[in-house]
Amino acid sequence: MVDKGPEVFFFPTLGEVPQDFLKGRKESALLLDVDQTFLGTLDRSLPSTSLRFLKKAREAKKRVLLYTNNTGRRVRPIAKEEGLPLLVLAFKPDLRRTLRFLHKEGLEPQDVLLFGDQFRTDYKTARRLRTSVVLLSPLSGKDNLWTRFHRKKDQAQIEKLRKKETL
Repeated sequence: MVDKGPEVFFFPTLGEVPQDFLKGRKESALLLDVDQTFLGTLDRSLPSTSLRFLKKAREAKKRVLLYTNNTGRRVRPIAKEEGLPLLVLAFKPDLRRTLRFLHKEGLEPQDVLLFGDQFRTDYKTARRLRTSVVLLSPLSGKDNLWTRFHRKKDQAQIEKLRKKETL
């Protein structure tokens, strides 16, 4: 049997994910990448697109969890204020810390729909978890040097996925 990879969906931003899409999904939880998906690289407060998404997710009765490869210094106060579980230093796409986090939250990989903006970390994590993924455009053009280096290759891979999904 050939591994076709995870089911992939595309939306411009979190705020543009339709309410009906969230309500229609079987997963009980939404696992969101933080940087450039939920929060811009330099943001210290939630952008309106993320606030709209949180409202829709809560109305759809979905749990929202956050995870990041970074330290979380910037996002920890936001996660606490919004009551969102947060995994920092996730080491995506390695699964060990992510799986421990999910289990601690009482979830299995099939309970989670993953959201992210990068092929190298988010798509690959979803593929390894064997869960579906929503790929979004990055919130801002302000990436750190490491991410900028990989973003072009990521974009080429994402475009291949888009073409495959539209066939």
